Amino acid sequence: AATDVAKRLDDQKSCALTAIDIFTPSSEILRCKLKDYCERLILKDPISHARKIEELLWRRGFYDAVAAAKKLRRGGNWDEAEKALLSTHIQVGVGFYHHLILRLQQECGLDLNSIVDFAFPEPAAAKGKLGSTEVQQSALKIIHRSLVCLGDLARYKLDVDPSWDPMIATRYYKMAISVDPTIGMPHNQLGTLAAHKNHGIDAVYHYLRCILCSEPFEGTDGNLKRVISTNFYAGRDKAPLQRCAARLFGLLHKWDNEASSIDKINEDCE
Repeated sequence: AATDVAKRLDDQKSCALTAIDIFTPSSEILRCKLKDYCERLILKDPISHARKIEELLWRRGFYDAVAAAKKLRRGGNWDEAEKALLSTHIQVGVGFYHHLILRLQQECGLDLNSIVDFAFPEPAAAKGKLGSTEVQQSALKIIHRSLVCLGDLARYKLDVDPSWDPMIATRYYKMAISVDPTIGMPHNQLGTLAAHKNHGIDAVYHYLRCILCSEPFEGTDGNLKRVISTNFYAGRDKAPLQRCAARLFGLLHKWDNEASSIDKINEDCE
């Protein structure tokens, strides 16, 4: 049923001519059905098919609508109707993922205190097989992914409303890191969020952290190289901090370049 609904949503998206067409009543009903089906499947068996269902939920339920609306908006700017519809869509997503995380906490008896700042202070007793260690570990992976989705939704809100606080997205990504620091994806997203700040230093830090994780995000290496190349040159007309950042990025570039000798890198570091 979930895949059938997802296909119908995909078909409707293909027929959309404006951003407003993405959020028709029939599309909203289908998205509600998809969320309901996916939530039930995840809670029924958090181990076997959760990753596939979770990806379907995020893509068809939330991400595709945002991406299609951005592509179809007129003149690259949002009008008031489009902003209202997209903001509502994002808020629905935030509410859903908060609900899913809390439901998983209660059903699986997870202690998320000091990890997720909106979690129940004390977990309920796990229900039947949902209390097994294997199920709890799978549930934590779903919670980790849900926190990344929440961070992404908060980041999309910045596109609709530039006055929106970017720290909200940062908060969700950092909670995801607390749930599982071995997965690099949240650091990649933090790097994307910080791309135009502090002369690229913060972005480079998070991209490097992502690459060094046991499960790095595959697109991070390209993101890192783009930030370094963007901030690589800084002439005498630039601020001292910007020149310092450019020098650091130059060293990173040489370190990544197989043609650069260690002696030359050491000489530049002195």
